[in-house]
Amino acid sequence: RQNSTMQIAAIGNSISTAVVFGSFSGDGGFIGGGDLYALGDLRPGNSPASVLFDGNLFMGQTTNTFIELGGLLTGEFDQMLVTQNLSLAGDLSVDFINGHHLFYNRHYLIGDVDGSLFGQFSGLDEGSLVGNFNGRDLFITYTAGDGNDVALFTSVPEPNGLMVVALAIGILISRQRVRRVA
Repeated sequence: RQNSTMQIAAIGNSISTAVVFGSFSGDGGFIGGGDLYALGDLRPGNSPASVLFDGNLFMGQTTNTFIELGGLLTGEFDQMLVTQNLSLAGDLSVDFINGHHLFYNRHYLIGDVDGSLFGQFSGLDEGSLVGNFNGRDLFITYTAGDGNDVALFTSVPEPNGLMVVALAIGILISRQRVRRVA
């Protein structure tokens, strides 16, 4: 577990690199502007947390990224805050904790990238279904936030015929009330 902050320095043209083949987990992350290659299990947070990766974060084909969703507020779901570039690869697994469930129109910014975003998780193109959890579909986007962030989201329900008729009647009634007042 990486519960303290690791230093991976970048000074001038000299950039330090750390390579983790095992599990990189916890809420410590790293500072210093260097490069981290997470080639095993990547588990940002301690059930859950927003974790600072102050530099470049690279994932390989063998990387298994585990994201926990325990609520909608920052700190209630796992989040990677990457100050430079994020290179995605490998598998993504999502788990729900603390009794949290999906509903319509939910959004979880799991990768906030200040630099550029490269790659994607294996088998998960833009807008792909990550999974169905208790009857609700969870999707992924690589264009969230300022256009280069990674987010998980649920759909917005389409209005059914009865809702459309009720909305139309409501608009007609409100227009008639406005005419009577005028």
